[in-house]
Amino acid sequence: MLQFGAENDAAYFGLDDISVTHIPAVAFSAFSHSNQVSRINWNTATGLVYQVQCKTNLLQPNWANLGASVKATKTALSLSETNTSPQRFYRLILSQ
Repeated sequence: MLQFGAENDAAYFGLDDISVTHIPAVAFSAFSHSNQVSRINWNTATGLVYQVQCKTNLLQPNWANLGASVKATKTALSLSETNTSPQRFYRLILSQ
């Protein structure tokens, strides 16, 4: 994320207060499944909102939200769910 602060004046144009924030890749860092419970971990950037989605068949047109979106307050998050499906697909997106 790149953030700028600027001031536009008739006498000059000033650009200052530039900051760069590293945002980790939006990807799962770990996954485990045991006793019908799936656990998903991912790295985060504090302040961003993440949503885990799932489906049981990749031919399904829509993904379903798995729980509510979560605003990161630390550098990693995790989610656990009971899952009895023989197969399940997950994805992680940045939400608003």
